[in-house]
Amino acid sequence: MKSFPKLPISITEQIKRLTDRGLIISDRQSVEHYLTFIGYYHFSAYALYFQTDQPAPDVVLPDKPFREGTSFEQILDLYVFDRELRLLVMDAIERIEIAFRACIINEMCLQYGSHWFMDAKVFTPWFRHAQFILDLEREFDIQRDPRASRLLASLTVRNSSIIIFQLTTIRIFRLRGWLEKRSRLASGRLFIPILEKPRCAKK
Repeated sequence: MKSFPKLPISITEQIKRLTDRGLIISDRQSVEHYLTFIGYYHFSAYALYFQTDQPAPDVVLPDKPFREGTSFEQILDLYVFDRELRLLVMDAIERIEIAFRACIINEMCLQYGSHWFMDAKVFTPWFRHAQFILDLEREFDIQRDPRASRLLASLTVRNSSIIIFQLTTIRIFRLRGWLEKRSRLASGRLFIPILEKPRCAKK
């Protein structure tokens, strides 16, 4: 087994390492809390933006010291900003993804019925429809989603709502790309107004 030079260190040792590098810590109890539930190495990724690559000017500070005046709270603020930004982005992505799936389902079901994905004519001639159906059979046999477990194994009893909402996002985008032109444009036409519609009407 390969050995690693860096050994695990306690929270107390982590704090000492940070202060040795010049980080200002005003509330030790708070720092202990955040290092416990964020993790030292995860926190260190944000700390890099406040460190310098220049060698330490004296023996007091080790390599990569913090810039003068850097506090723990400054690094924590960057972490909180990144976390909140991720939540906002993920919320937007989820709304777009669900709307995208719903628009495809609604448009295709109205035009071709609930099992439109079983009809090769719905797709372009270059789409490998037979392989697509085989892949679906294999995936659904492995996934055993609770909503689908009450149904029979055959895809013929599973409507497009079950199928589409279980496929990965990248597969949904690729699947839409293989739809024949009229259906592809129709699903996009329904999708755009949903993105532009405000959450609430302005007074």
